Amino acid sequence: MGLLQLIVMCTLLGGASFGLGLLPLVLTFSRTRIAQISTMGTGLLLGAAMGVVIPEGIEALHHANETPQSNSSATEKDEVPTRTIALCLLSGFTLMLAIEQLVASSAHGHQHQSASIPQATIFDEDDIEQLELGPAPGDQYPDPTMGPAATSVPGGRGGRRADSISIRNSTDTTTKRSTHGLNGDTLINKDGNPNAITLGLVIHSMADGLALGASARSGQNALEAIVFLAIVVHKAPTALALCTALMPHLPRQSIRRHITAFALTSPLAALMTYFTIEFLGEHDSLPKWTGIALLFSGGTFLYVATVLQPVSSGSGHHNHDVELKPGIRVLLTVVGMFFPMIAGGILGHGHEH
Repeated sequence: MGLLQLIVMCTLLGGASFGLGLLPLVLTFSRTRIAQISTMGTGLLLGAAMGVVIPEGIEALHHANETPQSNSSATEKDEVPTRTIALCLLSGFTLMLAIEQLVASSAHGHQHQSASIPQATIFDEDDIEQLELGPAPGDQYPDPTMGPAATSVPGGRGGRRADSISIRNSTDTTTKRSTHGLNGDTLINKDGNPNAITLGLVIHSMADGLALGASARSGQNALEAIVFLAIVVHKAPTALALCTALMPHLPRQSIRRHITAFALTSPLAALMTYFTIEFLGEHDSLPKWTGIALLFSGGTFLYVATVLQPVSSGSGHHNHDVELKPGIRVLLTVVGMFFPMIAGGILGHGHEH
């Protein structure tokens, strides 16, 4: 039954990500509403990690440690595997940190080679981070009919425009020049290829899939439902921002391919995680590998929520027209943080057997 539920959730997750990702092609969105969803998503990720995923992983490891073994004393069985817990959490967090830095470096690794090419657009780590964060409070997604000029960034990082990412060329001008091929596609220099942005978000989506697959293998239906909800709310503003970022630079057909890759990553990663745990875990070792996967995914969740999605409005978004006040931001984040734990209690999820 766990695999069937996972397949259903993966189908819903992929369909929702794809559908939401294409909406900016036909609709515009309220800046306040998107900011609220993004803030709530941050709280849900934190709450799912600290209130559900990590405790469940610790519990699974503890039960695996209690498995009867002829050469284990009663004291050893009762000990909590703190080193394993810490190693799993740190490994998940470190992996996302390393990937984030490597992707950011590759995004503008050839920047020094294109100083004489004014049309080269450079995407750096701020762009990837901003896409994960969603639009800054006070920003608004642009009308799909607006051209590349809508992506200008007056004032640098402190004055991001409506498309929620900054686009800079190698000469720090505020407009982007592109060349159009015979087929109408926008030809972008490799130094400014938006594939770097999509790649970063695809890698982050793998972390979401890891958590969903591990939660499905745990056998806790409530845990799986809570993790699924947190991932959906987290991916919604990210999908919208990704499409909006690609619109000035790629034709619709190419945008659909990017959104498809983004939408399929989490479901595929979830299924791969599920079957990997199934393959590695045999009988008594299954709870151990399930716990390791949950704790590892908990570490990735913490990175995405705390590093990629800072709650503070002081992280580069200084706008006098900010509509999401600090009090509202804190309230939405706290509600999101406590929701997974409360929902787990209502759905019957607990750590007592």
